[in-house]
Amino acid sequence: MGRKLLADPELPNKLATGEGKSIRPCIYCYVCVGKIFLNQAVCCAANPGTGREAELDNLTLVEKPRSIGVIGGGPAGLEAARVLATRGHRVTFCEREKDLGGTARIALRTQRPAGQMA
Repeated sequence: MGRKLLADPELPNKLATGEGKSIRPCIYCYVCVGKIFLNQAVCCAANPGTGREAELDNLTLVEKPRSIGVIGGGPAGLEAARVLATRGHRVTFCEREKDLGGTARIALRTQRPAGQMA
């Protein structure tokens, strides 16, 4: 459960309230584990806020919203669009593929069945 909680710290609460479909999944990339063994700050490829919670809690609305374009619907583009919108900007999102997620879609297809240990 450790890696899964890094990907989505609200996992237990979401399960308890029936919001299981909104859980941000661990993609089993082991970036978090690698950092620990190198004595580096914890991070998570699925949750860019992991290890930066105090910094990201200070995101405030901008005084003058701007129109900003985000090109690319991979993990980085999706997170950039989310943070920009959260801060009050008007975001135009462009992706050439029909589905969002970039290479993260491939990782999700290889996930283990529910209940199987990693």
